Amino acid sequence: MEYTEREAERLFEEAYNLHMMGEIDKAIELYKQSIEIQPTAKAYTFLGWAYSMKIRL
Repeated sequence: MEYTEREAERLFEEAYNLHMMGEIDKAIELYKQSIEIQPTAKAYTFLGWAYSMKIRL
């Protein structure tokens, strides 16, 4: 796995943890950063879920 993929995964994991703790705005920012580095279906899915929790569809 190259550096960019690891960094994207690290950002995703941090976003997910924040998401589960209810820190939705912070999670959204980190999901976006992860997507900028390495767009994945998983990151987009969780970003959409986070937005839905903020009623921003």
